[in-house]
Formats: sequence, C-alpha cells, structure tokens
Amino acid sequence: SFDIVIVHKYDRFARNEIDHGVAEEKLNQYDVDLISVKEPIENNPVGNLQKSIIKAMNQYYSANLSEEVMKTMAIKAARCLHLGGKAPLGYNVVANEGEKKYEINEIEANAVRLIFKMYSEGEGYSSIIDKLNQYGYRTKNGTSFKKNSISEILRNEKYTGVYLYNRREKSKRVDGRKVKTNRKLKENDKIVRIEGGMPRIISDEN
Repeated sequence: SFDIVIVHKYDRFARNEIDHGVAEEKLNQYDVDLISVKEPIENNPVGNLQKSIIKAMNQYYSANLSEEVMKTMAIKAARCLHLGGKAPLGYNVVANEGEKKYEINEIEANAVRLIFKMYSEGEGYSSIIDKLNQYGYRTKNGTSFKKNSISEILRNEKYTGVYLYNRREKSKRVDGRKVKTNRKLKENDKIVRIEGGMPRIISDEN
C-alpha cells in the first residue's frame, strides 16, 4: 500500500479535468494524497481554487495542442504522407528529406494482387487463404492470413490508389473512461480522400 502519489506537475497526472477529478477522488477514497513537486498547494479553500485553475489551464493547453497537431496532420495528409501506424500489406514507408512516403513492396504486393484476382474469379476466403499459405505469404505482422485480414484488404481503397486519412473515429472520454470508437467511420466530409494519392497496386480490371 502507499499513502502519497507524487507527480512532477499536475499535467503529468491528467490534462482532462474530468479524468483528473475521477482519479484524484479514487485516491481520496483510500486516503492517498496527490502531491505536485512543481505546484505545491495547501489543502484549504484557496488551495482548492488554485488547483481548479491549474486543471482548467492544463485542459486548455491540451485542447489547443491537439488542435495545432490536427492542423499539421491535415497539411501532411494533403500531401499524401504517411502519418503513423503500420503501413498496409503491400507498402513500405520510406523517409525522404524528413517526409515519410509510401512505396510499393513488390513481394507483399504480389500477395495483394493474388487476393484480388482470386476474389474477382469467385474464389472464397478459404480458397484464397490456402493459396496464400501454399506460396508462403504472410500478413504485415508475419502471421497467417485469416478471413478478417482478407476482408480488410479487399475493402482497402489504398490499393486502388486512393489516399485516406481521418477515416475512423478516435477513442473518446465518457465519465473519465476511454471508450474505443475506432471501428466507426466518420462522415464523408470529414475524411481526407485523394484519388491517385497512393502508389497503385490494383488496377480497375482487378
């Protein structure tokens, strides 16, 4: 057990006022004190007011920073740059003068072409997976293909040369808890979608 949680500053504990309040209340339930090394505050009404102001400023800073980051990301997206995460099967990410761009990985791209070809010929997922295993192809993670991974590939517009960004909802905070929403698609007007922005692996004929 412990009696004190020490943080460098309160923004290292939480930058969202609700998150901070929920977590600190939980500590209080167990008689655990939260202490900021750089922001010493007395446990009295004036101290509580000071802490409230600090929490509000931390949240403002976090929100403003997020907005600036989104602006930067939008500029990079307009130039069809890689903005983090793992590249889809069939692509590598290469750095060129500080910018990360997509290029085709021909070995992986052959697996992608095989998937689209067999599917267009009416083959089912099981047959496609058997053929991929026969040729020794693997997913980007180095594992065997499954039906879900085949489905994701077939739905991915990037293979037809379409660059996509800001397509899915990010996780949100509800009552201080993170709720995953990354499977939900955003409204079309919020999605960056650029025809010809990706090196194309699949032709219209496929």
